[in-house]
This record gives sequence, structure tokens and C-alpha cells, in this order.
Amino acid sequence: PIPVRYPEVARETVQIEADDRSDSPSVTQHNAPLTITESDLAPAQPQPTRMPTLKITADQIPAEPARRPQPAPRQPTQPSRRTSSRGRKKEALKTTKLRVVVQEYPDGPGLYGLQVHVNAQSLRSSVSGITNRDGRFLCELPVYAHSGLTYDIDIIWPQQFGGHNERKSITLHADRTEFTIPFYQRLS
Repeated sequence: PIPVRYPEVARETVQIEADDRSDSPSVTQHNAPLTITESDLAPAQPQPTRMPTLKITADQIPAEPARRPQPAPRQPTQPSRRTSSRGRKKEALKTTKLRVVVQEYPDGPGLYGLQVHVNAQSLRSSVSGITNRDGRFLCELPVYAHSGLTYDIDIIWPQQFGGHNERKSITLHADRTEFTIPFYQRLS
């Protein structure tokens, strides 16, 4: 912004004449000094009173009613999906790596920038990304320590390769640190 100058303010400046200063009363006034006495420091309310300590004796504790043993739940002959998922939720998780390799043909050049989507329905988790310049996508995934976990891998091929989705499934186990799954546009 451009500063605005107001010349009319500069013309009307206030000036004090020497004889006006002698007629005005003194602006500052001195009062008596401030003092603090012992009565000012005394608390307005008395100190709080402390209640006697509580003592609980054994006869004041009510006895627990006798519990009936609960019958064991009935085990179905075929475990339902719900009970198997409950059992797996308690199972420990470990991690393993999944390497997705996308090439035009086996041992050929990798395809750059293809969309990869990895998901596991039982964990309700997913990982997405694109392949690097070598046509590889690497991700670290959780798996159950003893039973493993099945993942679905989806590749979205670009329009020049048909523009379709391709899905493969793989079961990962914690006994290996890395798995590789290949995708090829053509076999030769």
C-alpha cells in the first residue's frame, strides 16, 4: 500500500506557551508508602482439620457367594468361520516380505509404473503401490506365526497391454523371510 500523507494534520500542531505551564497543577501526587503488617499475612481461614484414618476389619468385608462351575461350551464338529477367526486373532503375528515381479515375458525387461494392490480379507488390510524401473514391487506383510496368511495380489495392466486386471493369490508363511510372485504379459 502507498502511504497517505495528511498535510492538514501537520499544520495544526499543538504548541504550549511558557506561561501556560506555570498555571497547570502538578500531575504527579505522592501518597504515604505502602506497608504490610502481620495481620495482613495471617490466613483468613483456619488450617484444615484432618479426619481420622480409616480402618477396615475382616468382619466388614462381605463374603462372596459360592460360584457354580460353568459347563464347558459345546464344541461343534465342523469349526465355523467365526470360531476359526477368533482362534487366529489370538495367534502371534510375524512379518515377511513379498516381492511382486511384473515383466513383459519371463526373464525379460521389467514393466515400470504398473499398479499393484495386495490385500488380505481376514486382516482387512491392504497395501498399494506401483512397480519400480525394474518392474518390481516390494512390501512387508504380517502373517500368522504358525498357520500363515493368504493374500490376493491384483495387477492393473495399462491400455497398451489390454487394460485388464489380473489377480493371483499366495499363502505366506513365517518360516521364510521373502516370497516372490511373477506376473507376465506373455510367456515368450
